[in-house]
Amino acid sequence: MIKDRIMQLIEVKRVPKGRTFAELGVTSANFRGKAKSTPVNSDVIVNLFAMFPDVNLEWLITGEGQMFKQPTPTDMVSLDKYTEIVRENERLRIQQEKQDNDG
Repeated sequence: MIKDRIMQLIEVKRVPKGRTFAELGVTSANFRGKAKSTPVNSDVIVNLFAMFPDVNLEWLITGEGQMFKQPTPTDMVSLDKYTEIVRENERLRIQQEKQDNDG
């Protein structure tokens, strides 16, 4: 059931249930008793995806696959690139400090 997977996601993300339900546009009653077996509407899925864009929608809807999307190479920055960015930021910070002190 999608509602069970939503509850799993909330637990994994460690987000307060009350806040999550409010952002989804539902109440906790939708996840208890007989209401737990009823489907969610598309607005709930859209709101959930807005809150957790890393969730794998296939997993959410069907229960198949991983809970979270697997990062693609374009989502990741290599360690070399990261190191280059850190060095450039430090160089620019030092340059800015010099300008501020000379200015």
